[in-house]
Amino acid sequence: MKAASLLEPAIAKFWEAQKASAPSDGGQIAVHFMLSAYALENLMKARLVELAVANGSLSPTLSRLPREIQGHDLIELAKSCGESALADEYSSILKRLSRAAVWYGRYPVPILPNDIISTTVLPSGELVSLTEYSSNDLHEIFHLLNEFALGDL
Repeated sequence: MKAASLLEPAIAKFWEAQKASAPSDGGQIAVHFMLSAYALENLMKARLVELAVANGSLSPTLSRLPREIQGHDLIELAKSCGESALADEYSSILKRLSRAAVWYGRYPVPILPNDIISTTVLPSGELVSLTEYSSNDLHEIFHLLNEFALGDL
């Protein structure tokens, strides 16, 4: 999150330029999304490990990561953490962050044909773009990070 926070002044400048209909570069937003997605994914997976240790279901002699913490789907990870209501409320940003975690830094193009589709239907039935950003995104990202953080961010 330290690296992502360095991009926040550029993101604020981008949204100000959008209000003024001035040309601006939104590339920093994509990088911020990717870094934020990584941070949120790590926090959720840490919470899952913490829960597994607390209930005794995690063996200290693991030979590989448990299946529950191998994916990048932030909605499913949030639900696995017992945060279903949060996952539903923030499904749009979580879907967009999940896509950013997989595609923005790893692969130049999707490896599966269906992954090229840039829209998704949320559980509410709303159709959302996975490639668009909102001026409210930073607020939602900070809220989610704080929900899963062990201390203040």
